[in-house]
Amino acid sequence: MLLPTPLPANSIQLGQLLLDPLDPTHTSISDKARHHSSGVVAVDAEKVAHISLQEPRVPFDDLRKDPAVQSFLREATEHGRNAYYITGIHTLKNPNRSHTRRDSLDIENNESDLILSIELRRVKCLISPRDEPHSYDDLDFFWTYHAIDGQHDSQLSIGLGMQDLSDMEAGRLRLF
Repeated sequence: MLLPTPLPANSIQLGQLLLDPLDPTHTSISDKARHHSSGVVAVDAEKVAHISLQEPRVPFDDLRKDPAVQSFLREATEHGRNAYYITGIHTLKNPNRSHTRRDSLDIENNESDLILSIELRRVKCLISPRDEPHSYDDLDFFWTYHAIDGQHDSQLSIGLGMQDLSDMEAGRLRLF
């Protein structure tokens, strides 16, 4: 998924959980200002690099066992927020960006690497009775089940999407 604005290379990392993939450094649900664009961005770089997790499920399985991560996902679910897992990053080395506008031409020289796009998988979290079956929509996820402290009848189910979001699915995120 192409980011609306390139980010510093150290701002996000593989295996990170996000609530807002369009602005990985910010967790707001909606920021309408970022969708206004007054021009075109052209990027030239010495090198483009792509890194990705070969088996995203393996590090995610370790991540979702962490009580802090379970709490984070549970809270996001209780607030109706979606979560995403970064499985790939495209970076630019020593990029130069030109912003072309009707009234001016600005060129920025950046000596550091920038993240141009990310690959994501959906993360789904459910809080439900232990004997409640999954819905049809849950079939595209790898699931693990975790006890909830103090609740013997309920469980926390955490699912990782089986595939990265397609360009079409990522494009739908831009509509909100």
